[in-house]
Amino acid sequence: VLWRRRNEFDMVLYRDFMVWYAAFFARLLGKKVVFEVHGSREWWWGRIFWHLAISSADGLVFITDGLRRFYRSKKPSVVVHPSGFEPEDFKGLPDKKTLRRGLKLPEDKTILLYVGSFLWYSADVMLGALEKLPQTVLLLVVGVKESERKIFNRRGLGSRILIRGRVLPQEVPRYLRASDILLNPLAVSHPSSISSKIYEYLASARPIVSSAGGANREVLRNGENALVVERLDREEFAKAIKRLLDNQKLSSALSYQAHIDASRFSWQKRAEVIG
Repeated sequence: VLWRRRNEFDMVLYRDFMVWYAAFFARLLGKKVVFEVHGSREWWWGRIFWHLAISSADGLVFITDGLRRFYRSKKPSVVVHPSGFEPEDFKGLPDKKTLRRGLKLPEDKTILLYVGSFLWYSADVMLGALEKLPQTVLLLVVGVKESERKIFNRRGLGSRILIRGRVLPQEVPRYLRASDILLNPLAVSHPSSISSKIYEYLASARPIVSSAGGANREVLRNGENALVVERLDREEFAKAIKRLLDNQKLSSALSYQAHIDASRFSWQKRAEVIG
């Protein structure tokens, strides 16, 4: 395909390290190649391919500054910018009460929300924290795979857990805005470990409780736009959630700053930085 369409493009931008050979071929054709680096040590068998992809590129886009430091590339064209979100998805949404009615969620409960599957995330931390919170607090999980539902079959918590399976991407902002506190228990800490969900979390203008991961702190600032726990355990998460439940002023301040900070992570802003 690259050979057949060689006269139709000047640059290749790619992010799958396993097709490094195609990028190398594009360079042989005289094209510029930019590789988006989003991993390091997650897959031991892939290390050599990460390095091949990096060496075959003219320029690099790192999704975390931790990754930039990890690879220590000397290439002249290097940009650091994470993933992003689409601001239009959050415009024109109704108020929380209306959203809950439409999504068939209880209107008189405090709802903690987690969005996504549980690859690299800890359901146990959220369930353990829920056990330590008042009965009026519920956990809503959106996007869970069918194979992951069994994780939530914990005695005594069944009535406090709401599970929604896969939903369309455009539905996610509605769930975010319908909730009270957003949870992000990332359980890995590689240089690339930053949660792609946090940009939509910020845009929703809801308070966030997150683990540090490897690079979440590059976007989330503890006490400013989120609460970032020091250790990924149920006690720390429960303590942070209680702090928000007991301090509406803090909750509102975090939500406001999150909404302000989200503007830096739109896809348009990302394109401008990379360009």
